[in-house]
Amino acid sequence: MSQVNSEVLEGPWDSALCFDVPVEFVSKSNHRYSGRGDKAWTRIKAFEDAIGLLALAARPTNWEIGDPEAKVAERPRVVLLLSARTVLDAPNTFKCTADALGDGILYTDDSQIAYCGALVEKRTRKDPGGRVAVAVLPPSASNAEVMEAVNHLTSQCFSV
Repeated sequence: MSQVNSEVLEGPWDSALCFDVPVEFVSKSNHRYSGRGDKAWTRIKAFEDAIGLLALAARPTNWEIGDPEAKVAERPRVVLLLSARTVLDAPNTFKCTADALGDGILYTDDSQIAYCGALVEKRTRKDPGGRVAVAVLPPSASNAEVMEAVNHLTSQCFSV
């Protein structure tokens, strides 16, 4: 997979980005249950920092996430998709990635994500990584428009 230039993503959204993840996905649930304490948390923080930097580097100049003081219904609707090569399950892979986008891409994952999708493309410890795509739609976007964005984002960022 090659890096996608987010400036050329075209679809039914205000803005979109897509980037490769060249590191192993991690899970916060593993931290809670691992008994490894700070060592596990350091690994999670390093993953979140890497994802955050990759997302900021891919963020288009017209990226707008709305006013943090606005009501949730007045904030843009966000589509978040990812594909991962990992031994983790899809929900945990998604949650840690969504949390990592909370600095400059989203305000918070729980208040803006209209649609999320996580595909574990291959369960493996060899060649870990994957791809993340995010699209921002207007607050007034209907569910049908959100699903149209999902389809366009999938075809542009995850085609084989």
